Amino acid sequence: MTTMITRNNFDLPVLEYYGGGASYSGGRRGDKKDDYNFHLSIKKTDDGKEITVNIWYGIFNLENSTEISNESFPVSETGLSKAYDYIDDCYDIWARDHNLAYISENA
Repeated sequence: MTTMITRNNFDLPVLEYYGGGASYSGGRRGDKKDDYNFHLSIKKTDDGKEITVNIWYGIFNLENSTEISNESFPVSETGLSKAYDYIDDCYDIWARDHNLAYISENA
């Protein structure tokens, strides 16, 4: 069974990974202490559960940084794919702002 998929040069877990309440963080190193970071987690809501994605820049963890953006998605394969698209889109914006050579095929 595959446990990770590659999207936009990020290795990301499949949906089953989050089933036990796990969360996942990743990112890319910036050249001015302004790293691109993301965090995925499953949050309980009044309507059930949702996938939450948080985006922030910097060298510190989310709790010690200013969040740039966040979005929520349904807990499903489609919702996870949309969450990963969101991470890709936010990364592409960050990469353009940093004049990086790599920008995904989604750009």
